[in-house]
Amino acid sequence: MIALLIIDMQVGTFDAPNPQRDVSGVVDKINRLAAAVRNAGENVVFIQYDGPAGDTFHPGARTPQLIRERHRSQEDRVINKRACDAFYESDLKTLLDESGTTELLISGTATDFCVDTTIRAAESLDYRVTVVDDGHSTIGRSYLDAETIKEHHSSVRRDLILPKARISASETGKESTR
Repeated sequence: MIALLIIDMQVGTFDAPNPQRDVSGVVDKINRLAAAVRNAGENVVFIQYDGPAGDTFHPGARTPQLIRERHRSQEDRVINKRACDAFYESDLKTLLDESGTTELLISGTATDFCVDTTIRAAESLDYRVTVVDDGHSTIGRSYLDAETIKEHHSSVRRDLILPKARISASETGKESTR
């Protein structure tokens, strides 16, 4: 079974003063991929960060809500998390195990935090991971712009020793399997 993880596509992640990289393109890619995954009878899981009391992403605030542009179906699941790692103290692994999921397609934001951390955690839990290369985004940081961050993380993933990982390189039309 395959599951598409859509990480932190929430209002607050797009309110930052620095622009996200290709937000409309990423959202469109995720929506199209989610539709294909659903049509194939596979699972779509939205991961939502819930911050502690007083945090911008505290449940009940406007910012943790999933963005309106995403297409969510009634059968899609939402898993709440409280750390960059979507598996950490969440119900994600239980949900995936109960559905017999062995392969993950990972998308969302932010490339350099929650997406990257979840990829590494998923690999260590023995899932076969496919990163949707043009299906994630981040904001520019004081030390790097968003495009450089994305390129850096794509490069790192290609060189990591992760025996079951696959990198979807849609810019080149090729997929890399290690």
